[in-house]
Amino acid sequence: MRIALVFESVGGGTLDWSGVPAGLARGLTALGHEPVPIAADLPYALRRATDLLALAGHRRRGLGAMTPAAVAWRSRGTRRALTGIDAAILMGTTFEIPRRVPYVTYDDMTVPQLARLRDLPRRIAAPWSARQARALRDAAACGVVSEWAASSLVEDYGITRDRIAVVGVGANVHGPVPPRDWSVPRYLFVGFDWERKGGAAVLAAFREVRARLPEATLELICPPRGLAEPGVTERGTLDMRTEAGREALLDAYRVSTCFVMPSRFEPFAIAHTEAGLAGLPAIGTTVGGARDAVGAGGLTVAPGDHPALVAAMLELADPATARAVGARAAEHARPFTWETVARRLADRLVPEAAGRT
Repeated sequence: MRIALVFESVGGGTLDWSGVPAGLARGLTALGHEPVPIAADLPYALRRATDLLALAGHRRRGLGAMTPAAVAWRSRGTRRALTGIDAAILMGTTFEIPRRVPYVTYDDMTVPQLARLRDLPRRIAAPWSARQARALRDAAACGVVSEWAASSLVEDYGITRDRIAVVGVGANVHGPVPPRDWSVPRYLFVGFDWERKGGAAVLAAFREVRARLPEATLELICPPRGLAEPGVTERGTLDMRTEAGREALLDAYRVSTCFVMPSRFEPFAIAHTEAGLAGLPAIGTTVGGARDAVGAGGLTVAPGDHPALVAAMLELADPATARAVGARAAEHARPFTWETVARRLADRLVPEAAGRT
């Protein structure tokens, strides 16, 4: 089948949605389908204009993507691009596609969940939620990355469980992992959004951990912070579009002994899956779908619970504990491949597409 991957894009970048469209395309190709990526983008001038309109009286950036003008523009573009398509995977609802095209949705969270976690103005949240409700109603199946998102489909939209497919995510970075030295705790934080991903919390907790374990280190892969702290190394951001960037991230997973990303909220986090595949125990957040990502391969702590974060980091500083939990992390992450995700979504599309031919 020719399966369109329709997603919101900012400038047509290949890293939109944390590389999810590219990962799904690889998975669909491996299954014998023909993926057709459709990046629902806005011209720069319109993107700036809608952002300014959405920001009037409100401080949240990026809300222009949900204004009626932006949605209408993206919808026109996607309708033209869907010619000759057998079916589609719809990632997000900042656009709409014709009902004649059979599709499944694929979301990491719902609009009501986002509205509860962030300050969304009603003029944005109400039409966006209504649009998501229509997309879910007309879909062949409603794919989500976690049980957390699935619970919102049931509770907020009344979707029955038989129409929901919890499909997870795939890893974008993985490879062979040599034997690891567990004797010294080496923590790793990866996150572009320093505040939401819990970077400040990790740094504060690490100071206490290092006071007890002076040999402990922390590597930060994130936008430069200009820190000069004992035991802390800043690597800056890595370009995941390049082989060098991907290898550098994989090397960081290989040499660390604990991955720490206690986000304020986390729909799932591909980084947890990648760390798990590298045999790295993880510390994640209790808010969102990170529990599904971490599983038995680590611990979760509530955002802002500093003592719990310190305790979790100290627990996974023990070499024997870290080694055992890391082995469980590798086992838990093994099913998270883009081919598996693509198969779970495509299996819901094949009978639907056949019925409309």
